[in-house]
Amino acid sequence: PKIQVDTTLGNTTPFFKVDPTTNNLLIGPATNQLSLDNTNTLKSVGTDIDIPLNFETKGGGDFVFKGGTDKSFNITDGTSNVVSVDTATGTAQFSGNLDAGLLRVRQNVVANLFSKFENWSWG
Repeated sequence: PKIQVDTTLGNTTPFFKVDPTTNNLLIGPATNQLSLDNTNTLKSVGTDIDIPLNFETKGGGDFVFKGGTDKSFNITDGTSNVVSVDTATGTAQFSGNLDAGLLRVRQNVVANLFSKFENWSWG
């Protein structure tokens, strides 16, 4: 049996739903519902096309993402990796610019963003 909670009895998209048949948990209004499924995937499944997924800590809380040895942490644009961090080596790869304050690293050029004329390059 499913567990459903909503203000309207029999609502087809209840605010909270646990479905043991599909191993899925749904929470939120139909427009911006979140799903946690049996593949440990948290995703936006609501009817709206643009549903942001925000993580917010309380006070001075940190964000910690834990994984196994020799795994990757990837940020994608839906198709390709934009940022990739190898947890075994600590190597980070960026498909675009890496900006750190007034310093920009792109391919083989390190640039001081404060002055367009102070660039170092190699290779």
